[in-house]
Amino acid sequence: MKYKSVFKKFSKLDGSQHIASEFALKGIETIIRVENIKTIFEFGIGIRTIPYLIASFDKKYVYTGTESNNFCKNALFKNLEGVIDNQYFNHINDYSEYKGGKVDFLIVDGSFNDEIFLKKICHSNTIIMVEGDRSDQRDLISSTFPNSLYNFKISLYKNKDFSPFYAKENNPFVSGYSIFRLNNNFINKLKSFIDKIETSIRYKLRKII
Repeated sequence: MKYKSVFKKFSKLDGSQHIASEFALKGIETIIRVENIKTIFEFGIGIRTIPYLIASFDKKYVYTGTESNNFCKNALFKNLEGVIDNQYFNHINDYSEYKGGKVDFLIVDGSFNDEIFLKKICHSNTIIMVEGDRSDQRDLISSTFPNSLYNFKISLYKNKDFSPFYAKENNPFVSGYSIFRLNNNFINKLKSFIDKIETSIRYKLRKII
C-alpha cells in the first residue's frame, strides 16, 4: 500500500494543510485496487496528493481534476514532476471545462453545487467519495441520487506528529470520509452493511482508546 508514504511526503510540503487525510488516501487506494476503476474525476486537486498517489500505481488510470487556486496550480508540475503521464492526467480550472465521458470514481475534495453535472458525469456503477466533513456536498449527492447507498467511514488512526493536522483540533483522530455507491445491487448492499457495522464499532472503540 502506497498511501502512507505519499501522505508523509506531502505532509512536508507547502500547503499541506489542504491535503487529504491519511485515512482518505487509504480508502482511495483500496477502492481503486478492489473495484473495477478505470476513470477518475476529482473536484479540488489541491497540492496534488491524490493524483500523485494514483500515478504511483502500476496500472494506468485516466484522471481528471479541477483546481483554480493559483498557489495550488503552481504546485502542479513541481509536485508531480517525473511522476505523471500527460496521456492519462488532465487538469482543468473548472468542472464546466470537462469534455470527457462518465467516470467510475468521483472524488469530492472541494466545493461545488451542480446536480446536472453530477448526473452527467456519473454512470449507474459510479462510486463517489466525499473527503472529510463536507455536509453540503453530501446532501447534494444524496438528493441527486436518492437510491444510492451511503456510508460514513471513520478510522481509529490518530494524527501523527508530522501530520499537518496534528494537535490542531480537540479530536485526535484522523478525519473520515463518505462513500456513495450508486448501484444498490446485492453486493453493494452487503458492502454497505459491513461498513455500517465497522463504523459503529469504531465509534465505540474511540471512547476507550
